[in-house]
Amino acid sequence: MDNASLNEIRRVLLENDGFVIEAHVNPDSDAVGSCLALGLALRKLGKQAYVVLDSYHDKNRMIPGQELVWKEPSAEPPGSVLVVLDCAGAEG
Repeated sequence: MDNASLNEIRRVLLENDGFVIEAHVNPDSDAVGSCLALGLALRKLGKQAYVVLDSYHDKNRMIPGQELVWKEPSAEPPGSVLVVLDCAGAEG
């Protein structure tokens, strides 16, 4: 990734206030950890951040940031920016 791309990501993260963070289908612990870490960092900056996962295993409950996991599957979490982490491609 070049500096221009990193600067654009930085700009989007700093200029927006609401984020929905997702990972690939059936996320493993590193995907869950990545999502929760970004969510915690954004919250520390005073932003709204929610992590949406299609499945969640009990083994991940030890990772800090559990309060960020969106628990209302029938409703969309608030946020204007979607961030997808730990995903090989657009297909998920």
